[in-house]
Amino acid sequence: DGKRRINIDPGYIQLGKLVLATTKDQQHRIYLGKGIYAEVTLRFVNGTFTHWDWTYPDFRSPAYLEFLNSVRQKHYSRTPSVRYQHIKERIAIINLFTPAALLFIISATGIWRFCLQHIAHRFTAIPWIKVALSALLLGCVFFVIEAGIDFYSSFRIERRFGLSTQSFFSWIKDYIKSLLVGTLIGFVFIELVYGALRALPQAWWILAGAVWFFFTVLLSKLAPIIFIPLFFKQTELENQALRNRLVALAQKAGVRVKQVYSIDMSKKTRKANAALCGMGGTRRILLGDTLLQNYTDDEIETILAHELGHHYYRHIAKLLITSGILIMTGFFLMDILLGIGVS
Repeated sequence: DGKRRINIDPGYIQLGKLVLATTKDQQHRIYLGKGIYAEVTLRFVNGTFTHWDWTYPDFRSPAYLEFLNSVRQKHYSRTPSVRYQHIKERIAIINLFTPAALLFIISATGIWRFCLQHIAHRFTAIPWIKVALSALLLGCVFFVIEAGIDFYSSFRIERRFGLSTQSFFSWIKDYIKSLLVGTLIGFVFIELVYGALRALPQAWWILAGAVWFFFTVLLSKLAPIIFIPLFFKQTELENQALRNRLVALAQKAGVRVKQVYSIDMSKKTRKANAALCGMGGTRRILLGDTLLQNYTDDEIETILAHELGHHYYRHIAKLLITSGILIMTGFFLMDILLGIGVS
């Protein structure tokens, strides 16, 4: 009958739009050359492709939109940054539930009590040393389980996606440092729990939760001057013009800060980042050298503005309140589990 049975529309699809090529000129089309024009036929808004006034009727139909949305989703899922984020999210979930599951098993089954009474007791009768030995023993179990996860998450994945510049031996060195810091904090946590149990057997979880909350706040204050220097070298920012801009921006957001430092992130990663950390006299702005090397001052100021926004909108205060509630809830659940283990 002389009608076209197949219509082929050349173009390309991106996460934010569908662009088609045509030989017909219209006011909204951009000339590319050799008689070819480009048209943004669809835009992606609120989770789906959406048409314009000039969009062809076929491309407005539900069948077309369903197909194009599925193509976009496949393209989106294959994007390296998305795959990286999905893997990191899965690992984060594993890291969240694995320690909780182990604590539940240890507490509910009486394993912890057994370690105190039948293993640590053979070496000493001093209560706080018994607690430390039992914690060390069970900490070894945690280490065996989580070491593989940590290696995969912080070294293997970073290398696979081309983000890490760190050698394996450098990673091991950092891992040992973090392990020692974590062990020290873990000992403080365990001794705190048993100290509270001895002081207030019936309401120990309230005392322990309150002390632990203030301890975590203290750690946040000390992080820029004790913990971060263990892993990165901090140097005062030499670019005084940029420093003044960032300090002024912080003041506009209601954040008092005087110190701006650069940290040598490039020795370990290609990622770029900026952070506002510490509290009171330790509060400072930290800029990765990867950020300073690859971004303009305007871009760096914009990146820091995002971090300052958390302070301006009181996200930090809300996070502290939420953290306090979760800490108290965790200690309360631990009290219940310890009761189950004893019974």
